Amino acid sequence: MFAPDRQGFFPALWIQLLDNLSNSDKEKWKNLKTSEARLSFMWSLTFVQQRFQLISNIRHEKNLEASRKQRETGNKAFQGGDLSGALVNYSRSVVMAPDNTEDLAMAYANRATCLQRLGGYEFAIRDIKLALENNYPARNRFKLEERRGQCLLALKRYKQSRVAFEAAISMLKTSGLDEPKRKKFLKDVNASLQKVEEGERTRESTPVLVTKSTSDKYTDQILTIEDPSRVYPAMSDCISIQYQKGRGRFAVATRDIDVGTTLLNEKPVTWTLHPDRFGSHCTECMSQIKSVVPCRTCCGVSFCSVGCRDIALSSYHRYECGMLDILVASGLNVYPFLVIRLLARYEFEYLWGLKDTLEYNETAGSGDRVAEYKSDDFLNAHNLVCHEDKLESEEILLRTFVATFLLKLFLYNKYIEDSVIQAEDDLSEKEMYLGKLLLQFLNALPQNVHDIALLETADPRRWLNSNQIKSLGAGVYLTGALFNHSCDPSFMRCNYGKGMVSVANKRIKAGEEISECYGQMYYTKTVEQRRSDLKKHYKFDCRCLACIENWPTIKEMNYAQSGKGTKIEHLARIRCFHCGQILERTKGTKVGSVLTCLVCGDESKVEDVPLQEIKEKSDTADSLLSEQANWEQGIQAVKEAQQVFDRHLTAPNMELYNTQISIWRAMWILAGNKRLVKPF
Repeated sequence: MFAPDRQGFFPALWIQLLDNLSNSDKEKWKNLKTSEARLSFMWSLTFVQQRFQLISNIRHEKNLEASRKQRETGNKAFQGGDLSGALVNYSRSVVMAPDNTEDLAMAYANRATCLQRLGGYEFAIRDIKLALENNYPARNRFKLEERRGQCLLALKRYKQSRVAFEAAISMLKTSGLDEPKRKKFLKDVNASLQKVEEGERTRESTPVLVTKSTSDKYTDQILTIEDPSRVYPAMSDCISIQYQKGRGRFAVATRDIDVGTTLLNEKPVTWTLHPDRFGSHCTECMSQIKSVVPCRTCCGVSFCSVGCRDIALSSYHRYECGMLDILVASGLNVYPFLVIRLLARYEFEYLWGLKDTLEYNETAGSGDRVAEYKSDDFLNAHNLVCHEDKLESEEILLRTFVATFLLKLFLYNKYIEDSVIQAEDDLSEKEMYLGKLLLQFLNALPQNVHDIALLETADPRRWLNSNQIKSLGAGVYLTGALFNHSCDPSFMRCNYGKGMVSVANKRIKAGEEISECYGQMYYTKTVEQRRSDLKKHYKFDCRCLACIENWPTIKEMNYAQSGKGTKIEHLARIRCFHCGQILERTKGTKVGSVLTCLVCGDESKVEDVPLQEIKEKSDTADSLLSEQANWEQGIQAVKEAQQVFDRHLTAPNMELYNTQISIWRAMWILAGNKRLVKPF
């Protein structure tokens, strides 16, 4: 529950809680079996009430004085020619200024001037609009309209530019400018209007052709599910969800699936940025912010656009607002952030209305389901697998402590409208219900979270060895959560914004289970490392083929092959050339060169395996996808390489790995989140 890379007050509170529990308290705790009893116990502790009473003051409120200082610093930087420094300080001023004030309007207006100089015309136009909406002084509005006209002119939006320039002329009446300045301004605006006329004439004689780039076409192909399921709209209809006792829900192919098929494209039911990304990426869509739009009431989060801000403020952020500052200061990891947003997305009265029907169903979403399985349905979130029975007593105590903390935050923010916080009172029925939901999701989400990441690259057109995948945050994908784990997954996935898309990395036969990887790929970690991590975080012992057969990592394969690709002597087994049965080369101490199939009786010569052809086709696929980002030809090359491979060999294999990883690389290049970084 604690963030590994961020300090805060909660770890110390946890230690203090353990120290404050008497022996009788500890004995009583061990005998509590229900969430209600555990929450009541935690709520009744004097230590808990006293400490949590202090948390309401840890908030980042708007600060007028700080905003003015940042704007003054920005002005000095602007006057000195440091436009980047000015932009940073103006943005800070925007974030700190109280909503609907002249100071906020001035900060937006100054930033618009800076953005115009830097060529960020669209952002400058947006800031001008925001400045006018926030009581920008009427006497100076002619300046903003002229600035808007210049930006629109630069974007060749001539009709809108003309309107802005004419508005600037009209507003001169209330400007208070003396006559010489008025004449100069009119002369400059008329010169700009002349440019507008010239631009309009040029446009009339030159038709504008709008075409989609090849890379955009490939991006659409990756993100498009050709035949979406009627029941699971985020998933292809070539997949069904089934259930078995002890195995849970799992995905199965209903027909043969080609490599390169988009299997899943889903938005999360809840998501969060890591706190160190709150200022650089949008809280709503998770895209990189180029010109920040702040929350109206807090300084804790940032948005990339007015649209994203308004979506957040009309739903979850009205309850989150102020809470996130306290959560960041707590030092807790992403799970409480995810739980807060999940519940904040729904009105409490809506959740209260589900009280009598809300019951965990481990088979939900499987079998011959008729109703649509929606990616934002709270009932589907409620049915996520929860391994509470596998938690130690102390871990349950910690999670109950955190749930009580989150309950306090919700009550401070008036999530339950008629709730009155009284430390000495027992929890009301509604408060207990909310507390139980918080505790359930604190138990369920750790097993159902996916990382949301971005690609850091110096060249977005091709794969570089220096590329790095960095975590942006985390999300919960309700359809994606129905897939079980394998260290040799059936598909590769990447993130676009907060969305997640998954593409088949191999041919999947009808009836085969379709699995994903919970971050423990066989080719990056040993079986001991994988099993240990999966047991710790996901509470199960992995029994996938890669673990049972103890497949080597790519590093180990590379070392064994001296980095020169697969040779005959490296083959431990091949497929029967006639029926495809796997044939082991080694029998005792003897290594066979001619292997007899016990199924069909045919003999297969190891030296006849076309390793050179497989390598050449694998290299071609890798070049087309990794170097050229050519999705259509690259996927076709992967198909051809894997068809030859599947007739003769079986995983693990270096050439097979190269085809699969090249799909993953191309997905990130063409569709994934990206951040440009300077080359080394």
